[in-house]
Amino acid sequence: MTYKMLVLDIDDTLLNSDQEISPKTYDRLMAFQEAGFQLVLASGRPYEGMIGLAKELHLHSYNSYIISMNGAQVNRMQDQAIIFKQPINFEDQKAFIPFLQEKGFSVLTYHEGKIIVDKVSTYSHVESELTGMSDYIDPDYFKNLQEAKLKFIAVGEPDLVNTVEMDLQQHFGQETTCTSSKPFYLEFYNSKVSKGLAVQTLANKLGYGIDQVIAMGDGNNDISMIQAAGLGVAMANASAALKAVADEVTLSSDEDGVAAIVDKYFLNK
Repeated sequence: MTYKMLVLDIDDTLLNSDQEISPKTYDRLMAFQEAGFQLVLASGRPYEGMIGLAKELHLHSYNSYIISMNGAQVNRMQDQAIIFKQPINFEDQKAFIPFLQEKGFSVLTYHEGKIIVDKVSTYSHVESELTGMSDYIDPDYFKNLQEAKLKFIAVGEPDLVNTVEMDLQQHFGQETTCTSSKPFYLEFYNSKVSKGLAVQTLANKLGYGIDQVIAMGDGNNDISMIQAAGLGVAMANASAALKAVADEVTLSSDEDGVAAIVDKYFLNK
C-alpha cells in the first residue's frame, strides 16, 4: 500500500514527555512534507492550543489541516478557515454542567482563545499548561451560558473520574459522549464527533482513500482514528485499549516513534 497522509495525535505522540518535538522527529516531518505527503494534527486540544505547533511544523506552507477537540472542528491552516464543526447538544450541556459540579468536578471550556474555569482545583491548571492558553476563573460564565460549545472538560481526581464515567452515558442519553485522554479528565462532545470520523471526512475531501492514511496515537480518544485508518499505529507508551486495536506498535514518544514510522512507510529509510 502507498500511504499519502499521516495523522498525528499531539500529546505523548508527536510530543515527548518534555512537551517538545524532538529534533529527529522535526527533521523527519519536514522531509515528509517536502516530499509531498499530507501531515495532519489531531488532538483533544482546542484550535488555539494547536496553532503554535502547527506553525512550528510550517503546516500553513503545505496546505495542511488540523483536527481539534477530538474531531469537533477541522481547520485549514493556509487561511485558518473552518471546514467542519459540530457543537454539543445544548439541552445536554445545560444538564451535565450542574451534574458534574455537584459531583465535585471543576468544569472548563474555551471562549475567544481563553480557557474559562469555574473553580480552582488540583488539576484545573493542566489544560493551560498543555495548550499555552491563559485560563480565567469565572463561575458565573457557566451559569449564564446560552450557546452550545464544541467541548467541555470536567477535571477531578482519577478515582472520581472512574466512578462518574460509568454513569454518564445513562444519565445523558445518546447525543453527548465523553472520552478520557488523561486519568483526571472527562472530555465532552457531541456523540457524532470523533477523531475517526474527522479523519475519514478530511481524507475524502482531499481525495485520499482511508486505506492511504496512517494514524498514530497513545490515548483512548485515539481509538476511533486508529481503527478508521488504513494503518493504525500505537505508541509504545499507549494505553492497553489502544494497543489492542492498533495494527502496529512503534517506539515511544521519547524514542522518536513518529520518526520511525515516517522512515518506514514514507521516506523508506
